[in-house]
Amino acid sequence: MGKGDIVESLSNLSPIKLIGSDNFDLKKTIKNFTLLCWRAFAEQSRDVASIGIRLTTTIFFSLIIGGIYSNIGNSQESIQNREGLLYFIAINQMFGCLFPVLNTFPKEKFIVNRERSCRAYSTLSYFCAKVIVEMPLTVLPTLLYAIIVYWLVQLNPYHFIEFALVLMLLSVAAVSLGLAVSALVPTIETANAIGPPCLIIAILFGGFYISIDSKLPYSC
Repeated sequence: MGKGDIVESLSNLSPIKLIGSDNFDLKKTIKNFTLLCWRAFAEQSRDVASIGIRLTTTIFFSLIIGGIYSNIGNSQESIQNREGLLYFIAINQMFGCLFPVLNTFPKEKFIVNRERSCRAYSTLSYFCAKVIVEMPLTVLPTLLYAIIVYWLVQLNPYHFIEFALVLMLLSVAAVSLGLAVSALVPTIETANAIGPPCLIIAILFGGFYISIDSKLPYSC
């Protein structure tokens, strides 16, 4: 099935009622969901340049970070370096995963609202299809990033799985925040303006710049 056939099939879908209605048809819902997944995948496959840039950037930054912090050691002096490394990795992944998805919903909102007004599919089907297609593009680069940095820096070899898992969960959280912001705002420009401050607030309360036990903001 070609990309044009997918779009045409979605346009010609017969109206169905959402989950919970008396005429809910499971087969049609599954068919609509499958077509939405194919359409989201087709849109992503057309943007090969963006995917290539994302992978190239991931490899570039992981090599730079791995080179700077290579052979970090296990001495008492390395504690500050480890804290800086882990915090920079967290910030880099959060911003790196947030920005690519901020323009996801605003550019499609008009088409989606038109198709939903015809009751072609439910909001849940569209959102789940979008998330299923977006998540591999988030998890795989993050895993590649974790592999390169972890072994170049020579962190504890017995905790790589925990490190990679936490990093992937952090990336998924950043993507979820980006999708939520892009779904709430009307334009891409507004999404790009609101997204970064949300992450900055999380960074300020992350406990790195000031102790969590300290009183904010009047502690001495």
